Amino acid sequence: MMTVPVLVMVFGVMMVGLQTGLVQYKLQHDASDGARLASLGAPVADARVEGDFLCVTREAHLRGGMWALSPHTLSASACALNPAGWSPSVQGEY
Repeated sequence: MMTVPVLVMVFGVMMVGLQTGLVQYKLQHDASDGARLASLGAPVADARVEGDFLCVTREAHLRGGMWALSPHTLSASACALNPAGWSPSVQGEY
């Protein structure tokens, strides 16, 4: 009798974990793309210079569904070589 509710709960927790992992993967991919574009001189939001690198940080806020009880913020950062010592061009939105 308790098997079905337990399996549904475990499946739900698995789906939330999968969703969180996919959001983190997308953030890392977007941060990497932004760092590459910034190193080529393209305008990118949230680009910063760290030594010989141009770095970009992306964030996502998990607030819907189950996360309404305990909102979380995921972030990803990526850096690319700054070949000519360029200063990043920053615009309001990426």
